[in-house]
Amino acid sequence: FGISMGGMIAQEFALRYPQRVKTLTLGCTNCGGPRTVLPADPDVLKMLANIDSMDVVQAALTMTKVAVTPWFMRQRMNVLLELNRLSSQHPTPQHGMVCQMAAIQGHDTYDRLPQLTMPTLVITGKEDGLVPHENSVTLARRIPNADLVLLANASHLFNIELPVATNEVVTRFIQRQREWHNGGQS
Repeated sequence: FGISMGGMIAQEFALRYPQRVKTLTLGCTNCGGPRTVLPADPDVLKMLANIDSMDVVQAALTMTKVAVTPWFMRQRMNVLLELNRLSSQHPTPQHGMVCQMAAIQGHDTYDRLPQLTMPTLVITGKEDGLVPHENSVTLARRIPNADLVLLANASHLFNIELPVATNEVVTRFIQRQREWHNGGQS
């Protein structure tokens, strides 16, 4: 289960070592390359383009703005404050952010996605302001027989915004694969 950049890493791992992957779950990620749908928020685009000069705390605040829905921001501000507190205690170093952005910009699995034959779930928040949900649609269309789940009322941190729903979707997906593999017996 890879989320965001972790989903990009999961794609590469599954493509390179398919024999080691029983199921693949890709959360709020993309295939990279020219087919990536970029965020619509100009502040996010500016931050991504200038990551090498962006203050780490400012980058975290800009990301938070699009990483959750307005409802979650109003109702669960305590969770966001805790995440931001932890992030500020253990910030990603500037050079780390630059290297992460370079890796993201170099990621492109579009042409290789049809090689993924393991059961795959693609899941995302429909209101994702960082990695728009259209990217998940592309992944699901390119990966043979992939399941696609778009969670309403969730954004980039869908697993934090809707932990119970996320857990149920992923658990059901894995359980279906086990049942199918065991001939209907779990």
